[in-house]
Amino acid sequence: MRQALEQGLEVLTLQVGQQRVGVPMAEVVHILDAVQARPARGEDGSAEADDVIAYEGEALAFLPLWSRLGEQALSREYIQLAETLKARRQDHLDWMGALSQSLTQDVPFTRARNPLECAFGKWYHGFVTDNRRLRLLLLQFDTPHRRIHALADQLLELKAAGRLEEALGIYQEEERSTLATLLSLFDRTVDTLVQIRREIAVIVRHQGALYALGADGVQDIRHYDAGTVSCNAALLQRYRVPTRCFLIEAGASPLPVLDWPRLTGVSAAAAED
Repeated sequence: MRQALEQGLEVLTLQVGQQRVGVPMAEVVHILDAVQARPARGEDGSAEADDVIAYEGEALAFLPLWSRLGEQALSREYIQLAETLKARRQDHLDWMGALSQSLTQDVPFTRARNPLECAFGKWYHGFVTDNRRLRLLLLQFDTPHRRIHALADQLLELKAAGRLEEALGIYQEEERSTLATLLSLFDRTVDTLVQIRREIAVIVRHQGALYALGADGVQDIRHYDAGTVSCNAALLQRYRVPTRCFLIEAGASPLPVLDWPRLTGVSAAAAED
């Protein structure tokens, strides 16, 4: 390995939670969709399928990197986010129902009128994502969301002025247009989260045996010159995760190249055999 490092290193860069880590390409055999590559569960509902990846007719040990690096899978964050958005979608259906009740009955309207103060608005204006597809979709929420919340003042003022029929007409039109647009955006965003939450399985080889490393995705495959490779003992020790070296380039955070056999316990098991 040391001789190879002197010649530079070709590395597969993985996203694992919020971390970027590298694996030597010389040890990478293939990359799969981890969800699709998991064998079907047995009739008894056995969870064993979660521990293996099917590859070319073999069941390989699935070794997720998240917990080993102290991270949470982005797929779990997407699942949680999808559930949150489903709840916020229902909030706005309930909001419109409450406004309708206030217009047609003598029921005070107590829901948030400011779009920044509802549960979705507070989340929306504080949420940040690196996923371009998700970011562009979320940008479309702002206009219809603000319009929905503006209806409360507008329509209740019309009712107070004795113009209830006009207020109800506007309500029905906004329900067909603006609310429908907003609900559709919630649905499309949840569908998008389902599509982008895929985990990958990186098939790697160690001493002739194959294993599957679990990660969120691939960021890059490239060759690093020997001048970027550092095996500084102090740096390796500070990282606290079995690491072969760091790849250091100006303007970028050091990229750890994992000693994944040690990290996952594969090397220790092989030594015992």
